[in-house]
Order: sequence, then C-alpha cells, then structure tokens
Amino acid sequence: MTQNTLSGSLAGLFGLDGKRALVTGGTSGIGLAIVEAFAAAGARVMTCSDRDTDVASFDVPNATAVLHRLADKAAAVELVSRSEAELGGPV
Repeated sequence: MTQNTLSGSLAGLFGLDGKRALVTGGTSGIGLAIVEAFAAAGARVMTCSDRDTDVASFDVPNATAVLHRLADKAAAVELVSRSEAELGGPV
C-alpha cells in the first residue's frame, strides 16, 4: 500500500494522530492493509503473527509486529497488555 498522508480538513475528520491500535493478523492480507491505513493516518500500531518469517519481514512505519500466537483468552490478554505497554497507553 502506498503511504498516504492526510492534510487539511481531512486530517481533522479522519486522522488518527495520537491514537494507538492493535490489529491481530496484520502482517499479511487484509490485516496488513488495515495496519498500513491506520499508520498512514497517524496511529501507532502493533500487530502480531504466529509466523516468525512474517514478523521478520514486516516493515511499516509507525507499526510494530510481534511474534504471538492467539491460542486462548490468556494469550489475547497478554497481547493487549504488551501492546499497551509498548505503545504507551490503551489500545
């Protein structure tokens, strides 16, 4: 996805400056497109994958990918806590 920047009144309506987001499965496909869109709009984004090759090749400005398997509720809670700690606030 091409990085687009919002300017003028669009940034006020659709910008995500100062926001944080957690997108699961964001290292490929639709999830990656969502990560790219959120990051391009100004959000700091964390995503995860259970495939180490996807995490190693992930390269989106303002976004971080971590190796994490969402196998159960405890794993999801752990990911949210980690995301909030790394992004500096609630996601």
